[in-house]
Amino acid sequence: MVPYIPEHDLIRSKYSLDTKGLSQAEIENLQQQLRNELNQSATIAATITFTTTNSNVPNNALQDALRNIPEAWAEHMVSNMGVLNYGTTIYSSAVVDIDLVDQMDYLIAFEILLEKIRLLRNNIRAIEELPNGCVVRDAESGLSAPDLERAIFDMEQYQIKPLVSPIRNLRIAKNNEVVNLYFEDRVRELERSRELAEKKKQSLTNAYNTYVNNQIEADGTRPAVAT
Repeated sequence: MVPYIPEHDLIRSKYSLDTKGLSQAEIENLQQQLRNELNQSATIAATITFTTTNSNVPNNALQDALRNIPEAWAEHMVSNMGVLNYGTTIYSSAVVDIDLVDQMDYLIAFEILLEKIRLLRNNIRAIEELPNGCVVRDAESGLSAPDLERAIFDMEQYQIKPLVSPIRNLRIAKNNEVVNLYFEDRVRELERSRELAEKKKQSLTNAYNTYVNNQIEADGTRPAVAT
């Protein structure tokens, strides 16, 4: 088995430049870049050959054996080495509690759905950041990650929002008191969060101002250096 570089000629052509006018350091830097790119490319592919003399092994058996080597290696890397296990959080459909949504009042149920849509968008962004993530396709719909992102936008824009507006404006609810209490509590939580953020901002501002003032005083009292 030897390394195989499918784009060997293309990589070399990138560096087959006229070196006239370049310094020796620049030439050596280009040569090092070429070596690095070739070495990197050589790590992703290999050629497997079987060489023997006076062998009575049938060709089809040799082909099967050679074919089984990369399959076994791939299985080992996936199952034992975890090359497909990325440190990425992906939420499954289990986070959607359909019974909970059914039990909630209309506006609260839509709040839950919008939160799940946010998680789904996080899933798509996480997938797109993986190697070749933008070309991965959903097994059921056949859509790629960008396609799914657009489909989610359309669903939120043209299916969910048109339903939310009349319910909100006409005050349609199973229990108006429950809805009022829910959103009043949410508003109070957001107000508390804003107050905490303002306090944190003020604390950081004070710390920064103290640092700047001390720095100015230190620079002002520093003795001049004789020249």
